[in-house]
Amino acid sequence: MLLLFLSSAHAGDVLLPEFTAGSFSDFEAAEQLTARIDDELTSRRVSVDGPDVILRGAEDLAVGCAEEPGCPSELLSRMPARLAVIGRVSSQGGRFVTDVSFYTPNDPSPIEKLSRELSSADFTDFSVAIADTIESLLPLLPPIPGSAPDLPDEPDPIAMEPAEPIEPDPIRLEPLEPLEPLEREVSDDPRIRSLPWQAQTKFFASGMGADEWLVAHRVRTGKLLFEVQGAAVFGDVSRRYDTRISVSTGSDGALEQGTPYEYEDFIQGTGQLFGASIGYAPIWWLETGLFAGLMMGGKELTTGWEQIEDGVLVDEDNEVYTPTSAMLGVIEPRLRMYFVATGALKPYALGGVHLRIYDGYDVPDIAGKINYSNRPGGLGAGINAGAGLAFDTAGQLTGFIEVPWTYLFSPPPHYQEGTALLTTPEKAPGSEQMLMFRAGVGMRL
Repeated sequence: MLLLFLSSAHAGDVLLPEFTAGSFSDFEAAEQLTARIDDELTSRRVSVDGPDVILRGAEDLAVGCAEEPGCPSELLSRMPARLAVIGRVSSQGGRFVTDVSFYTPNDPSPIEKLSRELSSADFTDFSVAIADTIESLLPLLPPIPGSAPDLPDEPDPIAMEPAEPIEPDPIRLEPLEPLEPLEREVSDDPRIRSLPWQAQTKFFASGMGADEWLVAHRVRTGKLLFEVQGAAVFGDVSRRYDTRISVSTGSDGALEQGTPYEYEDFIQGTGQLFGASIGYAPIWWLETGLFAGLMMGGKELTTGWEQIEDGVLVDEDNEVYTPTSAMLGVIEPRLRMYFVATGALKPYALGGVHLRIYDGYDVPDIAGKINYSNRPGGLGAGINAGAGLAFDTAGQLTGFIEVPWTYLFSPPPHYQEGTALLTTPEKAPGSEQMLMFRAGVGMRL
């Protein structure tokens, strides 16, 4: 009976704060491993206070406990328990180095340690090993002061007279009433009802209010987001305009111009993008947004003329102007579709429309001889798609990295053939696409 008492779980036997992440990229792994251990202990009927409970009882110690030497002792003093399980997860070479220490009250040093190098596929087996270690330690630890019931003294044996045997009544089996099907708990809050069922189950188990739980688990539902962004851009970010004119002497002795050759198009190059966006997440998996900014690209211009008399080239000249920088205005209505609802790391797919405003060309003329045609500015359009990863801190700060690809279907190249020219420059067509490496920081309000 004493052994049964010692091995049974008491309220608050184990404290399990969320494992500390070695870097931003390790947050998801730390959260997953902590959840696996919590589920394994709960399935074994071990009384465990997980991250949700610790967040309410000791918010300042709920995150990063493995990085603070005095954290385990402080945590056990505020939330009495027999054992605190403190872990740290950091990625190295595609695997996760995991260190777990076990602390008891009034002892700043761990009584046991486990260290493993894992892949994500090993998390379940490692959580079983952690649970086995906890079950082996609990019978050796004293109960929480004031929580253990007093055992009654064993009564003195009393001599008993043998009793007359009792004839048992015949056993009659009654048909059992069919069990009512279990009903899933449903929240009145639409923000909770929209979450995946696994997240809803965590919410109901936490005992927290909807607002408090959504903030603690960094759910984006109902959040307004402001971001500043920058990107390196590769592809059709520069423009080139080539124009040539043939001239000849007319009957009055003056030079006459033929129809000019013209070719204008976006061509491949590199550039930068800067701007800001505003977004709103009506539901955890969808965020709508609008980005506005400036793109830095290049601008090239070449001109030339040929004087042809009776089919013979008499004179010619070409001018290649020094390329200059040019700014393009960019507007992008966007959608992001997230794959996970909770946690610090949220991978997502993205899509949207890319609009850019570009200026025209004011081409210098040759006074008294050549009048070149100018080119107007305009509006180009494309569609983009890609993938990204968002980082949500425990507060309001957020960040992201993403790689969008853009197909440009407007404007088409401008081409005019020209007349009587003996030579024209080689066309430099664009790729009709861009690739960006984009990052930014912002706020969730």
